[in-house]
Amino acid sequence: MHSFVSFIKDGIQYININIDELDSYSLEPAYQEQLIRDVIWEPIRLKRDRLVRHTDWTQMPDAPLTSEKKAEFTAYRQALRDIPQTYDNPDDIVWPAKPTI
Repeated sequence: MHSFVSFIKDGIQYININIDELDSYSLEPAYQEQLIRDVIWEPIRLKRDRLVRHTDWTQMPDAPLTSEKKAEFTAYRQALRDIPQTYDNPDDIVWPAKPTI
């Protein structure tokens, strides 16, 4: 499976470049590492955003939840949002358990 990234170098926008070919673009090492990190973390962010989105309804004022359950969902949603700051490696992620209703 190939992963692709887009970037700008010297005012030129490069789109959908295979990350295995980044060395041929003579990018600063720190910039290249950031691009690779972005590619690696993108699926994690997409999953995290989907899980948060599926619980948006729990935070509405008319949600049919007790205040305790609403607080559980609030904590769950915050734990999801904190994943990129909590883990350095996507392979180490332990996804929080979704509260039961």
